[in-house]
Amino acid sequence: MNRQIYLDYNATVPVLEEVKNSLINCMNFGPLNASSVHYYGRKGKNLVEKAKLNIARLVNAKSDNIIFTSSATEAINLVFSNFNTIVVSSIEHLAVLSSSKSNLIIPVNKNGIVDLNAMETLLKSINKNRKEILVSVMWVNNETGVIQPIKEVISIAKKYGCLVHCDAAQALGKIEINLNEIEIDFLTLSGHKIGAPSGIGALINNNQFNLAPQILGGGQEKGIRAGTENIFGILGFGEAALIMSEMPKKNDNQVKYLRDYLSNKIKKIRPETIFLGIRVIG
Repeated sequence: MNRQIYLDYNATVPVLEEVKNSLINCMNFGPLNASSVHYYGRKGKNLVEKAKLNIARLVNAKSDNIIFTSSATEAINLVFSNFNTIVVSSIEHLAVLSSSKSNLIIPVNKNGIVDLNAMETLLKSINKNRKEILVSVMWVNNETGVIQPIKEVISIAKKYGCLVHCDAAQALGKIEINLNEIEIDFLTLSGHKIGAPSGIGALINNNQFNLAPQILGGGQEKGIRAGTENIFGILGFGEAALIMSEMPKKNDNQVKYLRDYLSNKIKKIRPETIFLGIRVIG
């Protein structure tokens, strides 16, 4: 009997057992529409607010700045629809490259790290008469695992008066994110990257920029994202975030050990194998 081993965690993390249990329990609560004013509606609203608190704790943000969406892709599209001038790196996720429709591209070096000098040159060249300029650089690459120098990216962007968006879907729960220490204006996240169900994402509007909504309707999420809240997805995202925030740091060492063990085995069998970003990942 063949044993199946799942290794595609960068794409989707299997739903955590604790999250599954919380979802099953929630299904017994009743019809939880967070927009309703009756008992079940208030119960649903409390679950939404608790999930925001858990996610805020994981990234050290204000829970009031969190807007739930159907995915990180939707959150990115929501942000980008508010800007005419967007600067992106060449190795962004397609959600960024496709929705930005930008020809203002920051190149990367052979290790997949954004070229900071090229970024500064590009920002210098942009017409200063343009209104808000948004710079978008992902925190961790979903294919190579390369971690970008986000603090340096932010420093250069702010030097030229730009706002900053960061796709942190791949970074969440894997490296420290502290929005109280770095000046990221927009952070987008995805629940299924940390063990929540698929179909739930979030935008953190860290500077309270007045975003125009893409989806109009009932005024949910402070009028920025209309539509009845996905209570089960939100609950799962919040529970997964709580688990990530309480996970001991020793797990990081175990993951690194397993990664290095696998790469060494592959290298032994096929010495010509090239590991992208191996010199720059943690």
